[in-house]
Amino acid sequence: MGTEGNYLRQRTPLNNLPGKWRAGVQQFVLQVEERFQPLCVILYGSVAKGTHTTVSDVDMIVIAENLASDFWERLRAFNDLRPRGVPLEALAYTPAEFAQMLDDYSITALDAVTQGYPLSGGLYFAGLQQKVEELKAKGLRRTARAWRW
Repeated sequence: MGTEGNYLRQRTPLNNLPGKWRAGVQQFVLQVEERFQPLCVILYGSVAKGTHTTVSDVDMIVIAENLASDFWERLRAFNDLRPRGVPLEALAYTPAEFAQMLDDYSITALDAVTQGYPLSGGLYFAGLQQKVEELKAKGLRRTARAWRW
């Protein structure tokens, strides 16, 4: 992945996390990069928005080509990388799956792209943002509870 779009060393929403959580998330992202060579790792949810509390978890989406075809196997693989004591929730999708989620107006995908923060793969993330902007230009909008036309 190189240094393109690796935001771990810059000022990010991670800076507002407790030190153990921040270090755990950074360790997780580095392990994911080594094992899966993701196109993008997105921090989303309350941590990305700066509204997290002590009972929040750290929500992340990993977009990578070389994922197990079985979704549960994927979850186990990413759970194995999760640092102890860090409430990290990682979901993993192939690029085609994530693109389909955007096409299906998935609230998770749309919120991750519009409110999330790339921890890796900034250029890929910018492309996702462009796709969402095109949908918004056609009339897609966020309401209090959903995305609507």
